[in-house]
Amino acid sequence: MKKILSTLFILTLLLSLVACQGEKLDAKEIYQKANAEMQKLDSYAVKAVANIDLSTGEENSSSLSFPIDMEMVFTDLSSDPDVYLGMNIDAFGLNTSSKIYEVDGVVYTDVDGQKSYQEGADFKAEDYMMTDDLFLEDIDLSVTKDGENYHLELELDNDTLMEVMNGLYGDQGLEAFDIEGFDFHDITASMNITKDYYVDDIKINFGMSMLGIGNITITCTIDYQDFNNASLPSFDRSEYIDSTTY
Repeated sequence: MKKILSTLFILTLLLSLVACQGEKLDAKEIYQKANAEMQKLDSYAVKAVANIDLSTGEENSSSLSFPIDMEMVFTDLSSDPDVYLGMNIDAFGLNTSSKIYEVDGVVYTDVDGQKSYQEGADFKAEDYMMTDDLFLEDIDLSVTKDGENYHLELELDNDTLMEVMNGLYGDQGLEAFDIEGFDFHDITASMNITKDYYVDDIKINFGMSMLGIGNITITCTIDYQDFNNASLPSFDRSEYIDSTTY
């Protein structure tokens, strides 16, 4: 699961590199405009819905399908950032729910009602922000106008993804996310950007072939919302402290 979520994160970073070629502005300039506006946000929320289909790829193969719902909230990004991550996964007839709050340097975790906390969190807002020091020119992308907004579409093959990963993480490449051994295919994605250069939503579809496991098809929709108006869900910190054992 960590590998799959890491891959979604990687592809989301890729979509931060696209540009509006139709207006004859270079990709770096468009990206830097969007990056600058997103960096100014003090808070925002993200909601994502993903579905994962797994097939062994063998004769008489079995297949599995399970959805994932995620929510992330970021607040006080300009000063002392706090973050919330909620996730629900339906798999093998079971539902797993997790909630993680990172507030004032403390991580509060609730997994299916089992609560705990850990001090000394090292949250860095820049870890969740777009970066302005990377651009890959040969990504196959297109853009159309939707009113005053932009709709971008991108196609990516396995080799280009490897190049991007090497650009992001140097010689480590995919090893930085511990997802080596994957072969990616049929990677398509789209992004809607508002006229104010805020990301509205991202849609991602891709397949992966994994050695010794089979084939995975993933679809994901990521919605960005509540710009400068997001707040963390309320929770009782004492419940986590009282439940923690050492």
